[in-house]
Parts: sequence; structure tokens; C-alpha cells
Amino acid sequence: MDFLLVNRRRSGASSATAGAPAGARVRRLDGALAFDLGLVLLFAATLWLSRRFDVRAGLFPWTITTAGLVRAIVHIARELTTRRPTSAGDAGDDGLPRGSADETRRTAAICDWILGMYAAIWLLGFSLATLVTTFLYLRTARERWRITIALSLAGFAFVFGLFEKALSVPFPPGQLLVWLGHGG
Repeated sequence: MDFLLVNRRRSGASSATAGAPAGARVRRLDGALAFDLGLVLLFAATLWLSRRFDVRAGLFPWTITTAGLVRAIVHIARELTTRRPTSAGDAGDDGLPRGSADETRRTAAICDWILGMYAAIWLLGFSLATLVTTFLYLRTARERWRITIALSLAGFAFVFGLFEKALSVPFPPGQLLVWLGHGG
């Protein structure tokens, strides 16, 4: 799928821009841009579906979704306005060749962390999962103990203090706590 981006500062036509107006370049809709567009649609749909929530129930999803929507839109704008490598063998943003084994391993690792965080939220509840997963992630990254403990406690204090205590956002209890008879 091709679409045109008007950019009058660059000149010179290539075979990819043949038939395009002078000063325009053709941009391929690649996987990264398609993913970003999907995120914008997901966040916009989430905001639309939550529009009838009362303030107490909607505050947390509105906060997270609005921040995610703004970041996704900014990322798309940045992707569309920056020049990217064109050959298949070019390096990615981190200097590694695209599709390398290390890039694939790191992508799988972050997907595993995301799934692990979902499981921790379901098992432990949101606030406690914030503490545990932040601690485990930082220790796995070999961060110093003092920083690991400080950031884990700060994340927990923020989520628990702001959302659960100050704003009374009703997070469901963790399933493990329910099974042990200490939750909902």
C-alpha cells in the first residue's frame, strides 16, 4: 500500500516516486506504521466505549488511554516525518540488522514480560503486581539493589496511594487473594 507524503525540501525522483507529484515521496505502509495506526484505533475505540463511565469508574482508563493515544499519535507523526533506511539490510534503531536473532530474542523477551505482567495483575491485583513486576524486571536487568527497591516501592506507592486510596478507583482483588479468602 502506497501513500504520498509531500516534502518540498527533498528533490529528485526515483522509480518509487514515478507518477507522484514533484517534491513528493512515496512511503510504504510497513508493519511498524500499521501497528502504530492499530494502537491509535484501539485507544480511540477504548475512549469512545468508556465515554459513559462515571468519573470514579472511568478515571483510570481515561488517564491511561488518553496518554497512550497521544503517544501513539506523536509516534506516527514522527515516523511519517523522519527519513528511514530503504534497503533490506539496513540496521534498525538500535544498530542491529533488522530480523537478527538478537532482535528476535529481545522482542520475544518483552512480549513475555508483558504477558507475565498481565498474569501478575490477574493473580496479585494491580497494586501488588506493580511492586512485584517492577522489582523482578529491574533485578533481571541487573539494576542495583537500592535503585530496584526504591523504584519498585515508588511505583507501588503511586498506584496504591493515588488510585486506590486518594481517588478510590475500584481495582478488583487478585485471584490468588480471592482463592486464599482475602479478597472480594
